[in-house]
Amino acid sequence: MKLTRSQVSIVISDIVQANIAKLMPQSRVPRQQLFDEHLVDSLTRYQVATEVAVFFCLHETNSETELLEDYGLTAWTDVVMRHLGSHNQRLCFTTSGSTGLPKQVIHNTADLIAEASYWATLLPSGAQFYRTIPAHHLYGFIFTVLLPNHFKHSCTDLRDNLPISYMPTLPSESVLISSPEVMRLWLHANQPLANGPIVITSAAPASVSMSQQLLALGVNRHIHVYGSTETAGIGWRENDEETFKLMPDITDGLERNRRPLPLQDELKFTSPRHFTIQRRLDNAIQINGYNVVVSNVQQKLRTLPGVQEVAVRPVDGPMGTYLKALFVLKPEATQAQLQTLLAQLPEYERPRQWRLADQLPKNELGKVADWE
Repeated sequence: MKLTRSQVSIVISDIVQANIAKLMPQSRVPRQQLFDEHLVDSLTRYQVATEVAVFFCLHETNSETELLEDYGLTAWTDVVMRHLGSHNQRLCFTTSGSTGLPKQVIHNTADLIAEASYWATLLPSGAQFYRTIPAHHLYGFIFTVLLPNHFKHSCTDLRDNLPISYMPTLPSESVLISSPEVMRLWLHANQPLANGPIVITSAAPASVSMSQQLLALGVNRHIHVYGSTETAGIGWRENDEETFKLMPDITDGLERNRRPLPLQDELKFTSPRHFTIQRRLDNAIQINGYNVVVSNVQQKLRTLPGVQEVAVRPVDGPMGTYLKALFVLKPEATQAQLQTLLAQLPEYERPRQWRLADQLPKNELGKVADWE
């Protein structure tokens, strides 16, 4: 893998931005000031440096501590470029935590490059690339870094603009790497295009209905990718197709490189190489000796009177695992009413920590994000 300095800088910036937003939620540090030592405290810099070191596996060349010598994008890019010059076999991605505790997943760069090469076969050789997603998630890295790199192109960041501003300006053979959440915003504007771009989405689900709406408004093609941080790409569907095509390097037995894929969903195969997504497969966790399926608890809480939306997460505490929850209540509901209802639940299903919000937080890819 031979990344350019610009690409490495982009990934580092996105890692720094995402983690500063999480560690300093009230600060709202502008992107152009992410490396301003006066705006970012020393503990945050230390934690962000750790995230950059973990992503690029800098410990494998003993270069991780070099990030502490100078807090700056140029200096950090220098460190990573030296590391990649002698060691670029692995990268470490962190799951979003949208279905449980975030975890780190190591991927071989050769496998990621091979996947990007496959996606390249679906696209015109002269395509220009644009993105509305960060580059440090697995989907973002493959599609906004490795895929443009395959064509020896760069990828323009559109996140400082609104969809109604950039969608009419993108040529028909351009490729917009985005998320269903951003595309829903554009659909809401009902803005017809004469010759729209090729739109690629992943992460959060995108329905066939959404694809039909995108095409009706002038999008050239809509490719929706199915996969996860743990598995990388599994399959894809195009336009209004009902079924996903299995990636060519995955066997009919759902193995890649002779290893079973750790699927998060139940798949129904309509043919040996085509499938639909049925439902999530959430593993049970132990709470006070009971097996608890977090998605089942979330569904149960969602049906409580007065609850409009709810997100539930497991937390590993010093006294064991417990649940936390974030509720969005209906206008007529009160916190006292919710508290009474929660008290009636079994202790192992009752969130030990919970609070109210006006809406559930979403990350850059449109998934429900974690909260403090």
